[in-house]
Amino acid sequence: MHGIGKVAEEVALKFLCKQNLILLEQNFHSRFGEIDIVMQDKLAKTLVFVEVKMRSSTSYGHSQEMLSYRKRQKIIQTANYYLLKNTQYYNYHCRFDVIAFNSKQLDKSNIDWIQNAFIN
Repeated sequence: MHGIGKVAEEVALKFLCKQNLILLEQNFHSRFGEIDIVMQDKLAKTLVFVEVKMRSSTSYGHSQEMLSYRKRQKIIQTANYYLLKNTQYYNYHCRFDVIAFNSKQLDKSNIDWIQNAFIN
């Protein structure tokens, strides 16, 4: 993770922690790919797999539009691998969210939180 991407993840993580989510893991890797943030919803038996996207400008589209079908498939495969490695979450519901920043300003006022951004 490089400079601005790391900062974007940290801002996203702070925001999500204030939304009753508990951090389980950051930058979880598998041979399929990476998941930026893995969290648990405190209020429900739900795992939340979060992709953080950012663009400094929307001239060529919004951040959330950059999540291709192939990237979504890699995230789903990596989430399945996470569940295989962490069997205590076997009966949990899973959700795939996107935190999108569409500005160079990395603060909570520029966060677009898309819950259930795609389905497994």
